[in-house]
Amino acid sequence: MKLPQALCDAIKDGPLDEAIHRDWVLSWFSNSSRPTAIEMRGILYPDKPSSEQQKRWLLCLKILLEFGTIRAVDLSSNQLTSMMSAVLDLFTNRSSIRNLDLSNCGLTTSNLDLGRVREMLPNLQQISLAGNNLSIGLQTVDDDMTDTEEVVRSGRADISSILRNLLHLGGLRLLEVLDLSKTGLQCMGKKLSILSWVLARYTPIRAVNLSRNGFSQKKSTFIIAGFDELQAASKKHVLRLTLDLDAEKSRDLERRLDAWNRARMHENQDRAVVRLGLFSKEERVRAKTDLSNVNCIFDSPFKGPDVRDIIDHQQKSISARIKQKARQILNPKKYRINVSDSCQNDENHDQVNSQQINTQLVKTTIHPNHAQINQLAYELTHQISGYVGGNKCQIKLTNTREK
Repeated sequence: MKLPQALCDAIKDGPLDEAIHRDWVLSWFSNSSRPTAIEMRGILYPDKPSSEQQKRWLLCLKILLEFGTIRAVDLSSNQLTSMMSAVLDLFTNRSSIRNLDLSNCGLTTSNLDLGRVREMLPNLQQISLAGNNLSIGLQTVDDDMTDTEEVVRSGRADISSILRNLLHLGGLRLLEVLDLSKTGLQCMGKKLSILSWVLARYTPIRAVNLSRNGFSQKKSTFIIAGFDELQAASKKHVLRLTLDLDAEKSRDLERRLDAWNRARMHENQDRAVVRLGLFSKEERVRAKTDLSNVNCIFDSPFKGPDVRDIIDHQQKSISARIKQKARQILNPKKYRINVSDSCQNDENHDQVNSQQINTQLVKTTIHPNHAQINQLAYELTHQISGYVGGNKCQIKLTNTREK
């Protein structure tokens, strides 16, 4: 719900009095049945706000956030260049907030710490950073620039810092909708696919908007390929990826993506059948019904991505894996999906090596009915018993460009 005009005028023109602001806010809440959303868009924009205006704006936001009913906060189109740290301070212990709009706020990689957003608002389901130049510090990137020219014109150290900041979005364990349109991320090139990989691995993402960033068809393919391992929360779970290709390239990529999706579904079914064949029906039933009585590696507390480790040690292997998937989209006849090869890239392979598997085979767990069951079999069957053959999420392409 939008703030009343009298309160907006008070933020712009004064006075700076907490009692007066609190009275206005309380009056507004009582007349609007304690709204769950607050809209403070465009109050400190386009002119550069004075220090007094900033203080009044922050005071109003502080008072509003004291009410526990708030679930969505729209701060878009405010000039928050020098205020973002103070804004995040106000979100301490505000884990109830699910939706945050920071579009067109003059934010950059240097003044927007997504690590703090991850810490302060861990339960965000939607976040919009549209219209903020997250490539600040780099030289201007032209829309028709080639990949080679792009590398020459941009600083690799800056690209690394941009990627490090963006990867913290994977720490938002409930994130479903992400808007990164018009954020200057063309400078990232194929490295942006690592963000795709992190989002697929750690979040139930459903919609990502990357339009108005000037991505080529090839770069778009790598971004799509990064989402390959996204697990579907249900049979209706579909990832909708918004890009900005021209009509002809969009149709071509959609055709290739449809074929890749079909191949992924067949691959996933084959893998599930192979794994389920390793265990008896009794083991699968126990794995599903007795889960709450044992500690499984798949049910460990959510920690999110280790950004430093990904940047320093995993980039090369992740990029190689994504490159293989991108080739399957671009040239499916030459690079066919191979079930045995894909199993080597499975999440379980990243967590345990062959020696650890042999160790786990010896371990057993005592269940309430005093029956013994292999611990590794227990965990693996639980992981795949809930949604056999369809746990890979379908990926669909949408386009905002006018045809």
